[in-house]
Amino acid sequence: MTELMAKIIGVIGGTMLGLIYNPPRTRRGAMQRFAVSVIFGSGCGHLVLWKMSLPETAQNLAFGYGAAAFSAWTALGLARAVLQKIAAAPEK
Repeated sequence: MTELMAKIIGVIGGTMLGLIYNPPRTRRGAMQRFAVSVIFGSGCGHLVLWKMSLPETAQNLAFGYGAAAFSAWTALGLARAVLQKIAAAPEK
């Protein structure tokens, strides 16, 4: 149960950090980025721990899942900003 709580805390913490660091402009954008960060953080948290060769303690699980969720939030926000700039650029 402690492992599950650490994962949940990590995913929610990473998502909230993304919300504070890189806030979305619309409510729809916030919901999309929240969903992606929770899914990606839950699915790829162990990859962060494996890549960094960290043992699976509760503290490291929270860190790994939070880092994965924050990375997904930031990547989706940057991708959306780049695509919007490309779409808004005048054609030559």
